[in-house]
Amino acid sequence: MIQLILLLLVALAILLLLKMAKSTKSQKATLEEARTLGLQEASLHINNPILFEDYVQAKGLPNDVLITLIEEGKMPFYEWRGYTFVENRELAHARK
Repeated sequence: MIQLILLLLVALAILLLLKMAKSTKSQKATLEEARTLGLQEASLHINNPILFEDYVQAKGLPNDVLITLIEEGKMPFYEWRGYTFVENRELAHARK
């Protein structure tokens, strides 16, 4: 009887651990979180970060052009919870 209870407790503990691991695994953040928390995190890795989508919209560039620059290593970037931040070149050069 004690072994059965112990087995059930171990199984319950394993299920809880799996549930916790699944919920913390690289959750997709909301856009608001990306623009606040993500921006703070990205600023630790690149200068003057801006959300990829915001940069594309502000510059009027096609996504493909910016993606090509990132892939070629010509544009610094940082990925955070499913969002990509790029260096806002105008602000980076204006501050130098």
